[in-house]
Amino acid sequence: MASHAPFRHILGDLELVPVVLGGDIGAYSIARAFDEAFGVRSVVVSQGGGGTVRDSRIIDLIVEPAMDDPDVVVATLHRVAAERPDATLIVLGSADWHVETLVARRGDLEPRYVVPYVDQALMDRVTSKEGFAALCDEYGLAHPKGIVFEV
Repeated sequence: MASHAPFRHILGDLELVPVVLGGDIGAYSIARAFDEAFGVRSVVVSQGGGGTVRDSRIIDLIVEPAMDDPDVVVATLHRVAAERPDATLIVLGSADWHVETLVARRGDLEPRYVVPYVDQALMDRVTSKEGFAALCDEYGLAHPKGIVFEV
């Protein structure tokens, strides 16, 4: 067990491959967390492939210029999965719009990928100010009060 991977023993024989959408410091941070905890390399799918993800020793970089097209994202993720038939794949987004794409296209990705996010209905509820406030009220949580204006 590598000293930099204190939880590697949890994986046992499981080949875990984190797949991260994005190319910013957030994507790198996710990959680094998986490297430090489990000693695994991450696949990062990036629109540009620059900055912190370009030359990292803990990342296998895939540059896909059309990452703003959900169909291209799904097709790219299917290619990644096909290249790793025995791996357990977990897909994560490093930005809100990546997470929104993964939630919206969950049906196209499961069961091949673990998509560790809430379903679309809950996502819609918690990401709207009105829905979030209602949830806070429902569970007795303090939150900033707001007024919703319909125009």
